[in-house]
Amino acid sequence: KLSLDCPNIGSTTLDLRKYENLDWFDISGCNIESIMLPNSLTRLRVIGCKNIKSIEIPASVKELYKCDFADCENLEQVVFKNKYTKVDKDTFKGCKYQPPKSRILE
Repeated sequence: KLSLDCPNIGSTTLDLRKYENLDWFDISGCNIESIMLPNSLTRLRVIGCKNIKSIEIPASVKELYKCDFADCENLEQVVFKNKYTKVDKDTFKGCKYQPPKSRILE
């Protein structure tokens, strides 16, 4: 598990692909614009990262939970590598991006 609270990170991109055994990633309050995630990831939470614009969710992530992307105001693009990944109706609360209804858990 990797958890970051980093309001002053110096890069616009955070590349975690070299962490091949990382299964859980949690980040909050960062000013980054994009995150590159490893294929091993099964759990993901990105909260309050107001500058993030896009993210690619690895196929290994099967579900995103309530508020996992809360307050990522400028998040516009989410690419799901797994066509079956489901999300809670409030996963992207406070984001520009809103998932298609077919992804929302019933």
